[in-house]
Amino acid sequence: MHGAGNREANAVERLAKKERMIDPTYYPKIRGAIGIFKVKIGNVANHLLVKRALAGDEQRLDKVKTADIAAYLIQNAQP
Repeated sequence: MHGAGNREANAVERLAKKERMIDPTYYPKIRGAIGIFKVKIGNVANHLLVKRALAGDEQRLDKVKTADIAAYLIQNAQP
């Protein structure tokens, strides 16, 4: 199980380079939790636009969905 904790720490570290991590000491309900990020919707929208442009898809981006944010976080957490 030691490897799983190391992978999680690496993923949190990679995400912390892109997005701001929330300090859990300021929020009593999440005290001690790690890996909670404040994601800027603009960053996700830019990511989607670039991804679609590289794929050759010229559809307009109407609205960023929760699934788009999740995919953005997962992609940035992977090595």
